Amino acid sequence: MKKILLGLAAIVVLLVVAVLIVPSMIDWKSYEPEIAKAVHDATGRELRIDGEINISLLPLKVSIGEFSLSNAEGMASPEMISVAGVDIELALLPLIGSEVVVERLVIREPAIFLEVDKNGRPNWLIDPVAPAVPAAAEGEAGLPISGLELADVRIEGGLISFIDVSTGQALQARDINIKLALANLASPLTITGAMVLNDEAVTLDVAVDSPQALLGDGRATIKFALASKHVSMTYDGDAQQQPVPGLDGVFDLDVPSVGALAAWLGAPLDESQPDPGPLNVHATFTADGATATLEEATIKGAALAAKASGSFDGTGEIIKIVLNIETGVLDIDRYLPPPSEMPREAGEMHRKMDKPHDMMASLPDTPFDLSGLRQSEADINVTIGGVKVRGFEIGRIALATTLKGGVLNINLSELGLYGGTVKGSLELDGAAQELGVALALVVSGIDVGALAYAATGETPVAGILSTTVEAAGKGANPRALVASLAGNVIVDLGGIDVKDAAVPLTEVKLAIALPGLDSPPSVVGSVVYNNERVNFEITHDPLGKVMAGETFALRAAITSKRINLAYDGAVQQQPVPGLDGVFDVDVPSVGALAAWLGQPFDDDQPD
Repeated sequence: MKKILLGLAAIVVLLVVAVLIVPSMIDWKSYEPEIAKAVHDATGRELRIDGEINISLLPLKVSIGEFSLSNAEGMASPEMISVAGVDIELALLPLIGSEVVVERLVIREPAIFLEVDKNGRPNWLIDPVAPAVPAAAEGEAGLPISGLELADVRIEGGLISFIDVSTGQALQARDINIKLALANLASPLTITGAMVLNDEAVTLDVAVDSPQALLGDGRATIKFALASKHVSMTYDGDAQQQPVPGLDGVFDLDVPSVGALAAWLGAPLDESQPDPGPLNVHATFTADGATATLEEATIKGAALAAKASGSFDGTGEIIKIVLNIETGVLDIDRYLPPPSEMPREAGEMHRKMDKPHDMMASLPDTPFDLSGLRQSEADINVTIGGVKVRGFEIGRIALATTLKGGVLNINLSELGLYGGTVKGSLELDGAAQELGVALALVVSGIDVGALAYAATGETPVAGILSTTVEAAGKGANPRALVASLAGNVIVDLGGIDVKDAAVPLTEVKLAIALPGLDSPPSVVGSVVYNNERVNFEITHDPLGKVMAGETFALRAAITSKRINLAYDGAVQQQPVPGLDGVFDVDVPSVGALAAWLGQPFDDDQPD
């Protein structure tokens, strides 16, 4: 018996010695090629380990010296990630019970170089070399561990650099120091951090009273504060993930100067754009189970003032959303860069129009997914005092949106525009198998001269415009819906005054009937030219035939006191444009026609 006990003791001693000594005798550095190959297969990037690798089991420690990961090809920095070293120390016994106790985790001088090249390609898009391993089937929700403790977790002297060559934006966060502390998942988690972002100090403080509650179906109290010279952000309240994500607290954002903030973040405003000035956001949330409410939200700036409230109810099978937004006059130009010139490539439009194109074939025939319309209810009201943007000024806007039973209704009850109004409605009916669309728009009394001046700085034409648009269709997919669309357009432009016109055109009336791609459209109208009315009427084969580039029938007639024109026949589009029909012209008096057109004959020339 004594010999057996001595033997067991010897075995235990050998195991202890093996655990304590053997890991230190292994040349872990020799495994670098295999590690680098696995990283390359997964990312397409080269891993380089310049430092030492040390591992011990009692206590469980891993120490890795300097290492780096190469950048994407064509980027400015040769490395995307570099780290001076990582030290990890875990408690070994808790791992048996699936508990992770991090005694120490220190990441020293991590540097991350993020870049976007001139083509807009980011370097963080990974291109694996080896085929991806299929993801494992999803199991039950929750953490794969039963407990977590963070004793000494730190990031020291970090650096993050971001350069976008396509826009010129550059950001650099240096001296990044972050510390995390967590006794267990049911205890408070604290995160404190500081860095210097583009030469300005930034601090971060986060406290979560119970991460376990937040990760499960409970609620956690959260305090969040980010502070800097150019922006500060705070949240104080509760948060929940289940049954629906929600906040129950107060959020505040304070920006002393939007222009200074943009410049600090490496995207300065154009010199011609005024500083939008300060910006303040305040919001109060409440959450109770599957309901979440935005009690109050205000946005204030030098060129805007808005308030909002609303709620989300996910307690039933139908999600219910209520939202009310009200603003004063919004000066959008204060927040937008000046418009850039977009020169059209010479001949681009000509190339596009060289050959007829079947526009319908380019539309998808994938069935609409109407589940979102059927599984939601919404009541949204928006009132805007006015909008100033790109030199245009829009008056008061009142818009109401409702969704119920799969039917979405958008009603524009008011929109002031240059002395006139715009009203209309749009209905999307997804209650049946097909999506139905119905549009009605009424434009009344728009001052065309004021609108033209806002667009060009000149008044080449003046007049008062009124128009109505009606359209409806139904289809199970975009192609079928467009093919079914039918409608009418009526245009009335009166009091026309064309600048520098030798002969005035004072009135235009149009009635356009579009009965669908498979039925003949028509245009009926009149103009008042030099105080005399000219009537015209045009009909031709269905638009589907015309758009396909086929030969189509055309009937056109212009009637007036001075001249009558008519064509009845066909129009050939391919292989060359041509007419195949009868054209008639009737002029009662060539002299009277010339005078009406502003080119009268000399007094000594007979009619």
